[in-house]
Amino acid sequence: SGASGLGDRLSRSLVRLRRELVADGVRADAATMRPEMSGQSGIRVAVAGFGRLASDVTRGLAAVGGMEIVGIARRQGEDAAIRVGETLVTRYRDVGTMIRESRPEVLLEATLPEFAMAHSLAALANGVRPVVATSGVSDRDLEELGRACADRSLGGVVAPNLSVGAVVLMHLAAI
Repeated sequence: SGASGLGDRLSRSLVRLRRELVADGVRADAATMRPEMSGQSGIRVAVAGFGRLASDVTRGLAAVGGMEIVGIARRQGEDAAIRVGETLVTRYRDVGTMIRESRPEVLLEATLPEFAMAHSLAALANGVRPVVATSGVSDRDLEELGRACADRSLGGVVAPNLSVGAVVLMHLAAI
């Protein structure tokens, strides 16, 4: 019941986020809400962190279609790009630079709790919707993030559980 309730809440949040993107001009099929690929590359997603969760979710998003991974922020490593499926994605050391240069519509935040709020607030300040997959974010920070989303009239998703990555992928694959 708890897992299915979380899945239902996450599903509703993702549908709201997708509708917001459609309202902002990303065309989508009316029945599935999946972005149409004609004339555009889909929803632009940047990724903060590239550990196990983020790399799995990123590869899943790239495989779903209707998503374009436009940047990955990762402090470790020396590569200028990271392979995601058949695509080489630019690697950044700094989330703020990645957001400004790659111009995403959504930020997948999957780093550590001490960085999650700064990254999410930087995303919102640039008109980017955060999807926070980081575990351990405090209730106080979540309340602040909710207020920041409301102040900017932007949606966001908080899914602070490593297993939620699978739920996100299943939902996105289904829509």
